[in-house]
Amino acid sequence: MLGLVLDERYRVLEAIGSGGAGTVYRSEQIRVGREVAVKVLGAFLHGNETAAIRFANETKIVSLLRHPNTVRLLDSGIGPDGRPYLVTDLLKGETLQ
Repeated sequence: MLGLVLDERYRVLEAIGSGGAGTVYRSEQIRVGREVAVKVLGAFLHGNETAAIRFANETKIVSLLRHPNTVRLLDSGIGPDGRPYLVTDLLKGETLQ
């Protein structure tokens, strides 16, 4: 994924975290030069209909959040390999660990 440009808008710069559903990347919103977080459904879940539905539900839920302690959904889409992604604010700070 590194170096990939999604929908001619987001350049993937580095992996910053991963979990059971996918990987989060520090990315650049090209037109405005803003750093964002891009979460991509894990390659191991590609083609898994249940995982795709859960990812879509997560995207919808994040889009409804309105609180100072949560990220904003900025965009979402489908990558060139058919995996869904969502774009949020990039928060910098300490991990919860």
